[in-house]
This record gives sequence, C-alpha cells and structure tokens, in this order.
Amino acid sequence: MNPDWGMWVHTFAQLLPPDRYFAEHPEYYALVDGKRVGMQADGHLCAQLCLTDPDVLETVVENLGDRMREQPDALYWSVSQNDTYAEHGYNCACPSCRELDEQAGAPSGSVVAFANRVAARFPDKMISTLAYRYSRTAPKGIRPADNVNIMLCDIDCDREVPLTDNASGREFIEAMEGWAALSDNIFVWDYGINFDNMVTPFPNFPILKPNIGLFRRNHVTMH
Repeated sequence: MNPDWGMWVHTFAQLLPPDRYFAEHPEYYALVDGKRVGMQADGHLCAQLCLTDPDVLETVVENLGDRMREQPDALYWSVSQNDTYAEHGYNCACPSCRELDEQAGAPSGSVVAFANRVAARFPDKMISTLAYRYSRTAPKGIRPADNVNIMLCDIDCDREVPLTDNASGREFIEAMEGWAALSDNIFVWDYGINFDNMVTPFPNFPILKPNIGLFRRNHVTMH
C-alpha cells in the first residue's frame, strides 16, 4: 500500500462495523425496503450507512481520527461506500437521505455531503470517496470540498474498445464529465481486466492511450 494512503476504498464497514454497532444503533445503517440493514443476506457483505444521521458522522469522525493518529503521515483517507453486489447498492432510503439525494438528482448527493462534512473535520487530510455503481452519477447543487477526492469507477463498462467506442463507455464519460464540472480532484479506478476469466490474457494496450487521454481532459489526476 502507498504510504500516502491510510485507508483504501470500501471503508464504511471498517469505520462503523455493524457487528459492533448495529445491535444498539440500527439507525446508523441504511434503511432498505422499510428496514435497517446491517448485513446483506449472504451474511458478510455490509450494507451502507445512513449518511444524514448526525451520530453516524460523529462516530465515523471519532473512529477515523483514531486511525489517523496511528498513521499521522498518511494524507489520503477513504471514507467510502461498501462493496455490495445488490443492483441498487443498498443506499439509505430514509426520509432525510432520500430528500437530499432527490435534491441532488442522484444518490451521490448524500455521499458527497457526508464526505464534505468529514473533510471539514480534517482540513489537513484528503478524504477520498467513491463514485461507484449507484453513486457514479455526479450530484447537482453540491460540490466536493477542496480536500475531497472523487474516486470514479468504470467497473460497469465494456473494455474491449476505448470508452468512447461503446454505449457503456459513453455512459461513463457522461458521468465523468459531470464530476469534471464539479472537481479537479478526480481519481479514476479503471478496470483493465476480464472478470469472466481473470487469469486469461487481456490485450488492452491499444485501449489504454485513448482512455488515459480522455481522463486527463476531464481533470483526472490519478489513475
């Protein structure tokens, strides 16, 4: 791990472990289909947090601060959604989260708002959050703070041609352009791999150059 990074992606479950908090505070976790969900049906993948609950913010800040004291030289700290396999990601649908997301036109509204609040507590650190699956589309009316890094993921894109050359890639480009209008602090997590068979050769050298050029034109500084 790069020593500049203190925590690396999908960290909600690390910062607010459901096996530690859910029994006493189910309200800390996403409201999904009318009930609070701390774990998915498979028993180990954690659901998301309720990002508008003020106690969630305070507890995450406290636990994140403890980790920062253990690695005081690390600059980047990921405060980001868990990696869930559900189609809609199990983001919180409580009235306050839903209202914020509806105002922003996308579920990324509550994600960015939460990252901004955490970043305000740690002005000398960079708080990285994911634009991933349900949160990929940029919000309207809310900008990432200067010390919030957006890690934008193209996991849903076909990779046999450059992103400009297929429908899934063009959808990603639209999302990227939305983030580029809001931030110059964008990290693209690019999936150069064949998930159907991860050990087979994946000849993507001709694809890398046009994609990286596309990223650079859209304020991406890390890849």
